Amino acid sequence: MYRATRPPTTPPTVRQRTPSPRRLDDDERHAILDVMHGAEFLDQPPMEVFAKLLSRGVYLASIRTIYRVLAEFGESKSAEISAVRTRTSNPRSTATASNQVWTWDIPSSQRWRRASFCTRT
Repeated sequence: MYRATRPPTTPPTVRQRTPSPRRLDDDERHAILDVMHGAEFLDQPPMEVFAKLLSRGVYLASIRTIYRVLAEFGESKSAEISAVRTRTSNPRSTATASNQVWTWDIPSSQRWRRASFCTRT
């Protein structure tokens, strides 16, 4: 094969990512955490905290940055946990005699057209 005739290549070098110059420093990150842990905003989502602070004329960071800081410290799991949906099984109806189980036939609802009922012939 062609790959077998080629000389082996060296693996790519992994470069360290340089931090962005616009990144918040540690004091600003801890200021965001202090505000979010304060008694006034303890049980509120970052979007509401951002709106209330902005109405007072205080801007700490964007909403997304507040979420990033909370995720960095492992404090934004509540939204992820509530988003997980539990699986439910389809209900099963079992009849042991006649006229015990009544269900709605979904395909029959497609026979209604323009307020008139079409019957099968």
